[in-house]
Amino acid sequence: MVSSEVVAWGHALFSSCAVCHGAAGEGGKLFAAPKLAGLPYDSVVSLLNLYRKGQQMGANSYAMIPQAKHLTDSEINALASYIAVMNNSADHGATATE
Repeated sequence: MVSSEVVAWGHALFSSCAVCHGAAGEGGKLFAAPKLAGLPYDSVVSLLNLYRKGQQMGANSYAMIPQAKHLTDSEINALASYIAVMNNSADHGATATE
């Protein structure tokens, strides 16, 4: 279980993601940003780490690499925790696993 504080921090960090991916992580028309809500924790961590390392993974890499470049491990953990529970409840309770 991840604490509600970590999920709340991830929610705060997600405001930068929401510009392209939508406030609810539903995906966006801007840059054809994919849906993020409900992605598994491990998938989000893996993707953000690859982007942070500068790995090209498709058409949106040009936007994601600079966004992920300066994220800390703790910030990636918080974002992944929040994204993983986005579809679970209205209050985004702490239900993600590490």
